[in-house]
Amino acid sequence: MHRSLIAVALLWLPLLLAATPVVFGVRADDAPARVADMGLHRVTLHADWTRLQPGARHWDFAWLDAAVNAATVHGLQVVLTLGPAAPWAVSYLKDPTPEEAARAHPDLPAYTAYVTAVARRYADRVTYYQLWERPTGTTLLAAPGTVRALFRAGARALHAVNPALQAVVSEPGDVDLGWIADYLDAAHGDERPDVLVLAPIHFTTTPEALWWRMTTLRARVLPADAPALWVDVPCTPDAAAGWRLTAAALLQGVTGVTLCGADLDDGATRTALHALLTVQGCACAGWALLGPQQPAGVFTSGSETRVLLLPLQTGSLTLLPAASPQRDGVAVPDGAVTVVALDDLPRRVTVDSETALPLTTQPLVLAGVTVPVLDGAPVVQPPAVPGDTVALDPTGADPHAIHALRDLPGGHFDIDTVEHQPVLCTVRQTQPWLHFDIPDGFLFYNSARRPVAVTVQVYGAMTERHCGFSLYYDGVGGMMNSPWQWIDMGPNKIYTYTLRLDDALFADRDGYDLRVAMGGSEEPVRLVGLSVTKL
Repeated sequence: MHRSLIAVALLWLPLLLAATPVVFGVRADDAPARVADMGLHRVTLHADWTRLQPGARHWDFAWLDAAVNAATVHGLQVVLTLGPAAPWAVSYLKDPTPEEAARAHPDLPAYTAYVTAVARRYADRVTYYQLWERPTGTTLLAAPGTVRALFRAGARALHAVNPALQAVVSEPGDVDLGWIADYLDAAHGDERPDVLVLAPIHFTTTPEALWWRMTTLRARVLPADAPALWVDVPCTPDAAAGWRLTAAALLQGVTGVTLCGADLDDGATRTALHALLTVQGCACAGWALLGPQQPAGVFTSGSETRVLLLPLQTGSLTLLPAASPQRDGVAVPDGAVTVVALDDLPRRVTVDSETALPLTTQPLVLAGVTVPVLDGAPVVQPPAVPGDTVALDPTGADPHAIHALRDLPGGHFDIDTVEHQPVLCTVRQTQPWLHFDIPDGFLFYNSARRPVAVTVQVYGAMTERHCGFSLYYDGVGGMMNSPWQWIDMGPNKIYTYTLRLDDALFADRDGYDLRVAMGGSEEPVRLVGLSVTKL
């Protein structure tokens, strides 16, 4: 049996996963019959606050009653998502428009009363209540402390109605370790979430990237009494990537999968979903490594076992009869294995001698095989970056270097060449920031608070006190600012400034580790070099 993965370090984690059956669901406010027909067991409905409570003393539950009843009649487990704020419940904005209210934070007493009313009405039929949508600038435009206070108040109100009700909280996205740690540190007792929803959306959309963040999450963020883990999987635009991500999350022991944007009428979707649904209702018992780059999750229900294989590269899997003396393969005790692939109908493969099962990079489920099970979940660490200093690579070719990011708001910098050297330039108003990603293998989620020195090399200003910068970085407690630094005069000179950071996390909060911000400078910042040194 192979015990290594090529290109990533896949180890086993001595952590038992919760023996809770996996449940698949979808976000859909209608067509519960179609959802149930697909074999899904859970549906997420929107308990729209504005529609439920159009006025402070006016409630209209009829429409939500009908939706909940229709879902439960078809045997579906319901999750009610709360929010957004009703305009009358937002006091810090004067007559907010629907667009403003959609991302405004409500007054806590009004929100608490809303949560309490919804929970009391549906407690006998609904167990799970998501306290808000995924908290981003478009759904909840508020400081992190305000968001945490809102979620804590919602969980407290929900548990006051019935301690058995489950408070569901979604992190902002991409397994935001700093946000999760801050929230769990602030929530105590009845304020704690029962379920934490992870949302891979940008840079955690490969199995390896998702896994190394979940490795850190389990090892260094989640407490012993950790909430259950669910995952929201985006099903568009690349459906194949979405299914791989679903399989990757299942191998991490998540107990809930919600498909977001899935076309339930699409034949390919139905075929792919059929394969993954063969593990629904099973509990994750651990994982196995079936060959190089071939991790698998082992799922059990009673006497039945399902093996969910996620090949990270194409190849083949060797199937062996149980009596075979060869050990480098997967044993098939009964002489046949059922293969359920994402792109084909289930098939039986007879194994009376050594048999090669061709693999693509898409997941498949095997029934009728025996594999050695390792406790916990696959662990992936990013490739280690040697040394105590990393520097900027403007071209982005060196994976061990600091990279400038173009796809973030305000970060579409210009590249000029000065004396044969590339220079990154900000543009006032339209491109005021330079975003950077520090290699994860250098310093990722620096919870030990090892201090670092950030060295910035820039061309001088043309006019005194017309150009300067500060560092905005992922730190303990949120995104942090360094003191403002004016750039010395001398447009043809290069100046070096070094700033010490004692609280940098560098865990990709908001999609980047740090940025050079030009503030209100009247001249562009012309960056020659950037380096980070561990002190």
